[in-house]
Amino acid sequence: MADTITPDDLVKAITSACAQFNDDVREKIADGVEKIGREAVEEVKALSPVYTGKSKKVKRRNYKRGWRYQVEKRRGTVKVTVHNSKNHQLTHLLENQHLTRDGTTYSRAFPHIGIANANAEKKVDRLIKELGNGTE
Repeated sequence: MADTITPDDLVKAITSACAQFNDDVREKIADGVEKIGREAVEEVKALSPVYTGKSKKVKRRNYKRGWRYQVEKRRGTVKVTVHNSKNHQLTHLLENQHLTRDGTTYSRAFPHIGIANANAEKKVDRLIKELGNGTE
């Protein structure tokens, strides 16, 4: 004769299995998002413009080398922020057109942050879909 299980024990077993599944999925998402953040930093570094002017005050590749990512894990959420730690004030000016010092002409835009952001969003969507389908 098969072992019998009480309804309370069945509920506890199912609840425990669901909690373990949630923890596993949450951990896989956190690891995947962190990896995607690391890849986004490498991509934005590769796409970042390099100063080619003649000024001795501006160091070449300083902007490009300044990209970092930061991971925040709180209450079951994971947040990855990609930022430029050396020249954060240049990011908007380089990404978008802006008026030059003479006030009559616009500078050239160097789209690099938006491209890396769009690719990272696609990777996160793909990661979540893969975890939802049960594949890794």
